[in-house]
Amino acid sequence: MKTARKILVVLFAFFMILTTAGCGAKKEDLFGVWEYTDTSTGMSAVYEFRDDGTGTYTVNSGGNEVVYELKYNSEGNHLLFTITNSDIYTDDDLFDIQFKLKGNDKMIVKDSTGRDLTFVRK
Repeated sequence: MKTARKILVVLFAFFMILTTAGCGAKKEDLFGVWEYTDTSTGMSAVYEFRDDGTGTYTVNSGGNEVVYELKYNSEGNHLLFTITNSDIYTDDDLFDIQFKLKGNDKMIVKDSTGRDLTFVRK
């Protein structure tokens, strides 16, 4: 009887993990400023998400700073955005970045190589 109970507890825990794993963040969970710094290169990146669905993505590398204006949304664990102030990108260029929140102060973002980057809420 104890073995069956243990199996039920494990199955229940596994079910709860599965049902919450796909939930992702709501758009309002992203509001604010998030910063990443690569300590080996000094490169930094900052997302700012506003409640009206706009924001900025700022990259600073080697003293050169570029600021992109964004329109964004989140669907599950995907950050979807377009860049609105670029001659290179158009409104048709939709970026889809996987992310997950860890608590209220960390956002883990997958970069284009599949590496996890930890952004910290400021």
